[in-house]
Order: sequence, then structure tokens, then C-alpha cells
Amino acid sequence: MKPFSLPLSHPSPATDVPVTPDTAGAALRSGFRHHLRRATAPQHEAAEAAFAPLTADLGQGLRGFLCAQRQAFATLAAAPSPAQISHQITLDLLDRLDRDLGPRTDAPQDPPPLDPLAVDYLVLGSRLGTEVLRRRLLDEMPDVTLPMYFRAPPATAEWQRVCAALDGVTLNSAPAARIEIDVRRGFDIFAAAAYAASEGQGSTEGQP
Repeated sequence: MKPFSLPLSHPSPATDVPVTPDTAGAALRSGFRHHLRRATAPQHEAAEAAFAPLTADLGQGLRGFLCAQRQAFATLAAAPSPAQISHQITLDLLDRLDRDLGPRTDAPQDPPPLDPLAVDYLVLGSRLGTEVLRRRLLDEMPDVTLPMYFRAPPATAEWQRVCAALDGVTLNSAPAARIEIDVRRGFDIFAAAAYAASEGQGSTEGQP
């Protein structure tokens, strides 16, 4: 299971030439969004590795997974410049996690300044991986009461807006460099939250 799985296909960016499978594929491969995914792959993979102990056995790790998600989302939501597309979704997810886990007994990390579009990419990208985990949870534990976190509505339209915004970022520009750095930082935030949950630091939070 990949908590940060990103979609395998994206809307084709606007071009000045007829869009064919070859030209559309070339445009995607050369655009900033594709570059961002490749450039941040090491941090993405490190975050997945951090979550692996929590998702390997859902019966044992589900609570830790939810605690880690809450810690990471709370940190992203506290960023000095709130994300424009995903902020309300993040607040809804935090409310759902509070209902699943009970009141927080810890404070979110002090977030670094993060580019709002980087936060959008992280939050909405993580929802895609969470859907994979939701299906796996229902397959492996059909009698489980599905946590509220997994009942959040899809954010397909918002993700498409993020894709379009990233497609509009010029490669090798200052905004591109800032987003890339901040996506790396965001993956590190998720990884740190997962390691903390694996070590039992989330186990003292309220019961579901």
C-alpha cells in the first residue's frame, strides 16, 4: 500500500499543437508536474517506508496510521500560508480523525513556511493512497466499523485543479524550486509522524 500514491494519468496540458497520444505524453513528461513527481521520489519513498510498519498489519497498525495522518495534517494545516485548494478538506479530515481517535493530547509540530500549492499536492495526493487502503481494509476486515477518516468524500475535482495549477508552473523558475523544496519537506513531515506513531507516541491519545 502506498499512502502517497499519485494517479497514473492526468489531464492533458494545453498545447499549441494537436494533441495526439505522442504529443500529449511528451508534454506530460516534460512538464513541471511530472518533474515534481520524479524530483521528490526519494522523499516520497521514504514516507512510504515510514508508514509500512503501520499498514503491513491493519489489525495492529490502523490506529497508529490514523494518529500519524492526524499529526501530519495538523502540521500542514498550521502552515503560515494556508493552502487555497485543500485547506477546507484538511480541516474536514482533521475533524474526522478527532472523531475516530478522540481529543488530541499533543500539539502539531511547528511547520516550516510551505508553499500553498505544495501543501495541496501533498494533501490531495495522499487521499488517493488512502482510498487504496480503504478498499484493502474492507477486504481484510469486512466486519470492521469503517473509521470516519475513510468515509471522507472524494476530492477528484480539487485534485484536477492542483494538476492544472502545477502544469502551469514554469520549469526552472523560482516558484518551481520553492514548490519542489516544500513538497520534500512535506513528505518529511508525514514520515516523522509515521515514525512517531510506530514508536507508540500516539498510543496515549483518546480512544476511538
